[in-house]
Amino acid sequence: MKVILPENYADDFKSVLAQPYNNYRESLPIVNYTNCYFTHSGIGLKNFRLIEETLFQNITKKYRQHFYKYALYKYFFSKNIKLKEKNILLIHNHWSSGYHHWLTEALLKLSLIDTRNFTLVIPEDSGKFIYDSIALYNFKEVIKLPKNISLKASEVTLIANPNSGNFNPSLIATLKHQLIEKCKTKVSGAESYDYIYISRKNEQIRKVENEDEVIQLLTSYGFKVIDVMGLSFYQQVMLFSTCKVFVSIHGAALTNAMFMPAGGKVLELYRSLAEGGTWMNTCYYNLVTASGLGYYYQFCKHSAQANANTDKVNIIVDIPMLEKNLQLMIEVKK
Repeated sequence: MKVILPENYADDFKSVLAQPYNNYRESLPIVNYTNCYFTHSGIGLKNFRLIEETLFQNITKKYRQHFYKYALYKYFFSKNIKLKEKNILLIHNHWSSGYHHWLTEALLKLSLIDTRNFTLVIPEDSGKFIYDSIALYNFKEVIKLPKNISLKASEVTLIANPNSGNFNPSLIATLKHQLIEKCKTKVSGAESYDYIYISRKNEQIRKVENEDEVIQLLTSYGFKVIDVMGLSFYQQVMLFSTCKVFVSIHGAALTNAMFMPAGGKVLELYRSLAEGGTWMNTCYYNLVTASGLGYYYQFCKHSAQANANTDKVNIIVDIPMLEKNLQLMIEVKK
């Protein structure tokens, strides 16, 4: 597969190219199982063996062993309900309670089937954005799996998970167009901004330490500052469906880039590789390029905050470098 380089590629990105680039699955098999078990989070067992469609092909052996032990523990020690209904559909996975994984791994599956034929089983403790998104589709019924309760199903339909963090351009495009068309009926008088910056100032982790300076610069170039926590799922879809330039720190809000029009440009602010090892979580790089958009990056110094997970640290943005990247992305009209 041809690697699509960042639009502002420089030597500091060279180490990232040693990682596999957007190693997506060409197709997602749809399979039926009988008499099987599922944890509340969606990990499946059949005859005490892991059901492959509930995992990811690109996870490590260590992850597989963890999921297997977890599923066995839940099988023997958690309560469960039994469903004998036919045409039960499960689409969620162990990570899909989060916005990014839900959209790009779970909801993506609904573009492959006629949902009217199925009864969807979904964790009762799913977030509002999950309930809002499935409300866009017609199901025979939606059954809520009670919190901390597992499932034993007589018959179930599964759609294999895509490779996590890797995106089939065709499937992403199909989901994008489906959701934009469906959300149009849910949002009246939708706001529209060409340039958007997502702030994480109200989050607990992964924030921009010098955000006041960042916002001062961005607003001088016409950016609208948005906190997506105050928006519904439908509003997010429609807001980004007209966005031309999008800037954000690494985080789930960047998933909204998939709704942007062709030719859009995205700048991801990411912690310095020099300070946290050469590995980069390239899920948004992969998503942006798979969506046919221009990807830009800026590596940023860590703050003094200590965190064992380098992708959860706060960052400090180099303002002159940010302005340089902005001028590469947009026509300067100041």
